[in-house]
This record gives sequence, structure tokens and C-alpha cells, in this order.
Amino acid sequence: MQQMSSFQDFAVYIQHFFNRLRPGLGDRCAAFLATLPGRLRHPTRRDVLRALAVPPALLVLYTLALIPFTPSISDIRKAGSEQPAQILSADGRKITEFKQSNRQWVALKEISPHVVKALIATEDHRFYDHFGLDWRRTASAMYYTLQGDRQGGSTLTQQLARNLYPEEIGRAASLTRKLKEAITALKIEAVYSSDLARAMKTASCVADRFGLTVEPRPELRELNFGDWEGLTYDEIVAKWPDALENFFQHPDVLEIPHGESFPKLRERALACVEEIVSRHPDQTVAVFAHGAILRTILTAALHMDLQYVWTIRQFNTAVNIVTYTEHGTTVELINGTGHLKYTQAAVD
Repeated sequence: MQQMSSFQDFAVYIQHFFNRLRPGLGDRCAAFLATLPGRLRHPTRRDVLRALAVPPALLVLYTLALIPFTPSISDIRKAGSEQPAQILSADGRKITEFKQSNRQWVALKEISPHVVKALIATEDHRFYDHFGLDWRRTASAMYYTLQGDRQGGSTLTQQLARNLYPEEIGRAASLTRKLKEAITALKIEAVYSSDLARAMKTASCVADRFGLTVEPRPELRELNFGDWEGLTYDEIVAKWPDALENFFQHPDVLEIPHGESFPKLRERALACVEEIVSRHPDQTVAVFAHGAILRTILTAALHMDLQYVWTIRQFNTAVNIVTYTEHGTTVELINGTGHLKYTQAAVD
């Protein structure tokens, strides 16, 4: 009887909590919780699948909740340049100084390559193969820890985050600390955008969140439509009967009057991307552009011919993730729109 009362109290708490977030949401949660006792006694296949989905969903929600409590990009940028506070005498002599830790930053070229190799070999031997998080090592560490043999799974990037921000991230051997390390390691470090207003406005929303400024790049503009600019489909077809058919069926050989071809578009797009990658090795960078140019970048990353550029779907504000390394290019995500669900929920 006491257990049932505690469960009912929990259901009431959940109902009130989620109703404050969105009216009616708590009522639906409470209704679902009310059916749990019966479901647990006679679970269906759907109940089992839902139960298996709950832990990952809770982990994602908890991770999102931790983001505001991790260092911002502006904090990360200042980490290597902050100067200690100094107390000077009246004649300008230094009496003492205060700093969080006794460290001196040096350039990588000043460190022996043997030390670098030894550090990578002992702490993160897959350092050059991941983007800041090593999912394989993390899964292995979790497995052995659950077996009673506690092991660390932090990459060098995560260890750097912990050492630079011990107060924000903490040093306890806990899931919370690991998640904070991961979030800090994946922070966006630069934002580039087409200099057209619609792209700049979208880029600014992300840049402001991370304390960054948007760097406008004319090379990321949309395809130059030349004489087609400002015309409707009917007007274009009336003057150039085969224009739109070639535009969608043969984009690789299409010639827009006084405009730009897709090969030329991809050429300027890739030149810009290569420059950005060279400026930000092993960093996370956000690039905001337009449908056609993003498709050409993806065709290059996927080693596709431009003839198939329109087979890649790109919704407005969709997210693509491409990883560039010295070993090649990996496309992690295409046309991701999961963030729009949260935006719609906030609007509703």
C-alpha cells in the first residue's frame, strides 16, 4: 500500500511538472503512468520496445539539460590567453599574482614529438581517428566498469576540457562529468555563412548562442541564376523551353544564360570549404549556405557525379554533418531536421 502511494505521488509530481512545460502534456504522462502496473504484469511487444527506448531518451534529455552548465565557446577561446591577476607596488614592481593553476602555454612545436607520441599512445591512441569523442572507447569503458573493473574513457580533448574547467565540469567519476566533458569537446568553434541576408540571420542565431561572430563569405552564396534571376518558372520556360528540364535532369551540363554552371558552383564551394578546414583543423565549424551549394558540397563528399545533385534532399534549415580528416571525408548526417520538432513544440 505504501509503494502504491509513493507511485501515485510520483505520478502527480510528473503531471504537474510537465503541465507547466506545456499544458496537457502532464495529463498525458499521468494517464500513461496509470496504466504501468497492468503493463508491467502483462507487457506487450510495444511495451517492451518503449521500455528499451526510455533510457536513451532520458540520457539525451539529461545531456541537453547540462549544456547551459558547461563552458561557453568564448570561455574556451579565452582559456589559452587569460593572464593572471597581479598586485603591483607603487613603483610598479610585482608583489604577487593570482591564477587558477600554475601553467604556462607553449606552442606545440616547442614540445618534443616523442612526448606528444608518448602522450597519445598512453592516453588516447585513436586521437587522430575521432573528432573529440571516441565512442568505441567510451562503450568499452562502460562495459568493463559495469563488470567491476573501472576504466576511463575520456579522450585527450575531454581531459583538456576537465583540466581547464574543473569547477564547471568537476572531477568526480560520474556520468554527469563525462557528459559535460563530451559537450565541451563538441562545442562549435567558428561560424561561417553566405553573406546573403537570409543565411546570415540564421547563422547569427547559432553564433549568438555560442558567443561567436559570423564570418560572411561571398563564396557560399546560392547559385547565380543569371538571366533567370527574378523570373517565374512559366516565364523561364516561355523563353528557354528546355531550361527547367535540363536544370533538374542534366544539371552537370546545364548552362544558365549569363549565370553559373553547377561545376563552377562546386568549384568555388569546395575552394571555400578547403580553406575553412585548413583554418580549423580538428575543430567543429558551422557553415550556413543554400540548397544548391550545399548539395554540390555533399556530392563531392560522397564522390557523386553532379548529374545526381538533385537526388540529395535538403529542407530549409536542415543540418548536414561532414567530417574532414587527413584520411578522407565522412558524411555523418544528411538533411537532419530533428531540431525543428523542438522548435515547433516551443511555438505551440
